[in-house]
Amino acid sequence: MLHDIIMSCPLKTLELNECSGLKNILIPCCSRLESLLVVETVPIGGTILVNTSSFQRFSYSGYGVCWPVSLMPASKKNLKELRIDNVYIESDSFGKLVSELPSIQNVKLSDCTMEKCITIASQTLKELRMRYCDDLYRVIMEAPELNTFCYHGNCLLTSVINSHNNYNAYFHLTVSNLDTRAFLIIKHLLIKSNGCKVLSVILSDETEVPEIKFDKGQVRNFGHRPPSEPKDIQELKLSLSFPHSVPEESSCRALIDGLLWCCRPEILSVSVTLRSDNPVIKMTVQLVSNKKRDDNLARRRSVDGGQMKMVLVCSGMSDANDE
Repeated sequence: MLHDIIMSCPLKTLELNECSGLKNILIPCCSRLESLLVVETVPIGGTILVNTSSFQRFSYSGYGVCWPVSLMPASKKNLKELRIDNVYIESDSFGKLVSELPSIQNVKLSDCTMEKCITIASQTLKELRMRYCDDLYRVIMEAPELNTFCYHGNCLLTSVINSHNNYNAYFHLTVSNLDTRAFLIIKHLLIKSNGCKVLSVILSDETEVPEIKFDKGQVRNFGHRPPSEPKDIQELKLSLSFPHSVPEESSCRALIDGLLWCCRPEILSVSVTLRSDNPVIKMTVQLVSNKKRDDNLARRRSVDGGQMKMVLVCSGMSDANDE
């Protein structure tokens, strides 16, 4: 039935959302389809075969199965947007696929399991976004037109390299345990990734406040010796959400010490979701103020001579205290 609809109707957009009973989907060369959205429709063992040159946008959301899509040469020619969610991608097939799309501009990956290192070569890619891609450690790109690389995930990623430096990299790290080793990994990521503009660290715990530890003296114990200078970046965003309890002053101090050991931001944005009378707000401001007075951190920057600015954003606060 689906094949008959595709053949008989001049469809430009087709959405298949949790359609049961479908095993294979075929988009023939005579189709004028431009956009295809498939959500949890093709079962294990099924395939999606696309063979139309009008194809421009494709979004596939699976449920942990292997990548079931076969794009014929004609369908790759004009494909500009690609989104893949919740799929197991074997070997370096993702990097190979993107490299074979001569018109690709925007690629988004979410909740995918893939190889530890991917390599992408594209003359047209402008934006690459990756969210919680398990096992990914390194991204290597040859993408002269790339404007934005954005990564949301944990601290496993170690480096992102594009052979062309004129792009912006954004790292949004969600962490449940921050210690000296974690800070070391973050610093390596910043140092080894060109184009980094914004580092966002999200700490959220619904039950108890994690204990944060940082000791520069232990860095060598992990077999690494990162550059002593922190990485210059445009902005460090720190998001704190502790609705049930208050972090100890030692944890707040370790957090600020560790992050400012990793990077030297022009702007430090601290977002807190707490009661307004919670002492962590004043504690964070005081710790950052002390750091700004440190000669090593508050020295004038080599390019524009500016010093670090702090922005504090408070949300979800009660009216118990207006300070």
